Parts: sequence; C-alpha cells; structure tokens
Amino acid sequence: MGQRYDDAWIAAMLSAERAALAPPEALLTGAGAGPGSTVVDVGCGPGFFTLPAAHLIGPTGRVYAVDTEARMLSYVADEATRRNLTTITPVLAQDTDVPLPDACADLVVCALLLHDLPIAERRRMTEELRRLCRPGGAVLVVEWLPRPAEARWNRLAPAQTMELLVKAGLPVWDQAYLGELSGADGEHDGMYRLMARRPLAAEDA
Repeated sequence: MGQRYDDAWIAAMLSAERAALAPPEALLTGAGAGPGSTVVDVGCGPGFFTLPAAHLIGPTGRVYAVDTEARMLSYVADEATRRNLTTITPVLAQDTDVPLPDACADLVVCALLLHDLPIAERRRMTEELRRLCRPGGAVLVVEWLPRPAEARWNRLAPAQTMELLVKAGLPVWDQAYLGELSGADGEHDGMYRLMARRPLAAEDA
C-alpha cells in the first residue's frame, strides 16, 4: 500500500474487498440511517461511508464529512459533485474538535480512526462522538482487530473500544466481527464493528 492519502491508499480504502467485508449501506442502515437522517462521518477519509450515506438519507437528510485532512475533504467534495450528491457538507476538524453543534446527528460514524489517534486523544474523541450524537441516536464504530501477539500500538481490541465508548457515555448494544482483509505486509487484518447509542436525557439522569 502507498503512503497515506496517495492514490494507492485511496484505492485501498475504497476497495471492493473492503466493501464486501463491511458493506457501508448495510452497516449504515443497521445503525438506523434512513431517509431524512443527519449523519456525521468523523474521519471520513475518501468517503467510504459518506458517499453511500448520501444515497440513503435522500434529499431531506444531511451528511457531514469530517476530516482533519483537507485533501480528503476535497476528494469527497469532487466525488459528490461527480455523482450529483448535494446533501454532503465537508467539515475540517482540528485534532479531536469537530466544529458542529451539540446533538446534531442521528448517526455518528467513526471508522478506522480511533486506533490511529494518540492514546491520550482516544477518550477525547469518543466524548466528541457522544457530543455530536443526539439523545437516542446511534454511534457506529469500525476498527481493526489486533492480530495474535500484536506488537503494533495502533490496534484496539473490541473490549478496549467498548470501554472507551462506555466511559464516554455511549453504551454498546451490538458488536460483530466483519472478517479479514489482506494487509500491506501480506498478513491478514481482521475488522469488527460496534454499535452504541447515546441515552435519552431521562436515561442519563
């Protein structure tokens, strides 16, 4: 795989193999996205979830594509124009701070992002996911599964990711193993997803 954000990296992020393993439309629908929904895709990259979400939410919904990398937002904006998707708004974030209002999303997506954050920032990011999600809304997290005897720092076991979410006030209500992709080193990397929700105000009390 090439350097991050180059053409090879983008192709890998949007590959048919990844889409078969983690079908974005099915994951989004399973997390509650539908016509009229507001979806915030945090760490959108080249739009693996953003672009399918725009199809799902239709003309009355809104998708906010959030990234700290302006090149990725430009890529998503160009793809949205090419596909005549008018409900996508690119949002440039600063570290873990997303410049969007509190409780603005029916669904917040965070795919393959938490593991790459410095350890001290992971808790802040999950707190930001909760802030963006409306009470009763959902948070969908997709992450790489550590290999046996994992030596890389940037991998999170499902229990670790679940702990981050629960401590941020996002109880997890479903989890699933998605399968394996071929890694850049010829090995295979597993992938999993967690679905959490922000409790209603009465449940928070």
